[in-house]
Amino acid sequence: MTPQERAIESCAGHVVQTDQSTCFRFSTPDQQPYWFFVCWVPGHVFIGGDIGSITFVHYHAFQSMRSAMDWLSGDDDTYQLGKTDVQMVLDVDQTRAQVKEFEREAEEYGEPTGGFAELLDQIVAGNEHAIPAALAEAECVSDYYGTEDYGWKPRFQLACARLAAKAWLTANPACVDERGAS
Repeated sequence: MTPQERAIESCAGHVVQTDQSTCFRFSTPDQQPYWFFVCWVPGHVFIGGDIGSITFVHYHAFQSMRSAMDWLSGDDDTYQLGKTDVQMVLDVDQTRAQVKEFEREAEEYGEPTGGFAELLDQIVAGNEHAIPAALAEAECVSDYYGTEDYGWKPRFQLACARLAAKAWLTANPACVDERGAS
């Protein structure tokens, strides 16, 4: 079955239905760089524009626009980015810094430091796919597979989304969600 045939079969009987949603543009009046849309539907917040696209999914917290903006204006990057499809990636700089710290500690305690130079040569940008294996095989470190992070772009997108959420909350102070919470 082709993708088109599968789509036709899967969507047979579907009709267009209106549903709850709210969308706003966050920009300067003259739409200078970094304008973007914030769109809410129950369970989802979609953000897209000059900052790229990112989608947050949280069915419990996003039951209303107000509750979604309250949640989005929070400050727990790791938890909030965990509610997206953004994957953590190996942070080469942080991993190198950690291995150098291991080397410093080994020197301080009089332990052998022979494998660190070779290991550090393998921990370079462009070699991310091989770094966890190199760390696992290295005798100079144990139980360490590298430092992962979401990276700059998703953190920037989240920071922009927070600014937009806080601006929306400021512009809509009397907005009450359907559960009666303000």
